[in-house]
Amino acid sequence: GRRERLRNNPLPRIQLSEDKRRKIAGRIATLMLLCGRSAIQRQSIYHTDSTDLHISEIEGIELAADGSKFTVDRQLIEATLESPLFWPLANGRVGFYHQTFAECLAAEYLHKLPINKLRSLLLSRDHEGEHVHPTLGELAAWIACDSEPFLKHLLTCDPTVLLRSDVSGIKEQKKSDLVAAIQSKAKASELFDSTGVDRFFHTLNHPNIAAQLRVLIRDKSANHVARRIAFSIAEA
Repeated sequence: GRRERLRNNPLPRIQLSEDKRRKIAGRIATLMLLCGRSAIQRQSIYHTDSTDLHISEIEGIELAADGSKFTVDRQLIEATLESPLFWPLANGRVGFYHQTFAECLAAEYLHKLPINKLRSLLLSRDHEGEHVHPTLGELAAWIACDSEPFLKHLLTCDPTVLLRSDVSGIKEQKKSDLVAAIQSKAKASELFDSTGVDRFFHTLNHPNIAAQLRVLIRDKSANHVARRIAFSIAEA
């Protein structure tokens, strides 16, 4: 079982600093999320299927940690995979212990990229406009908490994706902007109070939210959905 595999997991062959481990794990998480992979294959590349990320796809890049640059090689990757961030699966495969670990580490790895790079990686455009790829919503929300330019862009094109994560870490003014953007979408019938949309409403709290919601609730031009969402935020 899972507990037995964790108990038998070997100790790392080399010791990594926390900074190096996080950078390598961040690269692994980024590749897995952006490429739609679910596990890392440690054995032969010929055993790798379309849902696996092979070690050979991770190594070779130069990263910076502990004040200097280093090259990511197989030994460093193996040591990272033997950390508590990961747990062993069947047939020589390894996965993140929890999906949230992958999202947080990937966001940490990506958030300093220029806004145009983040848009090309995470967003697409169709006849309805620009929006975050459906499978990358949580990652985009995590990045927005650390990248104000990206947060500002999401507020204009796809603010609802920010409801899929804890936004308590963003600045108070941006929370106010997010509440306003949510209401704007609701009033335009582009957002509905479906099950689960209110999961992180409590993280929208800011010093002026009572006054902001009061205006929204009293707005007679708002539709029923917009007013229900305002009440839900107030009750969160």
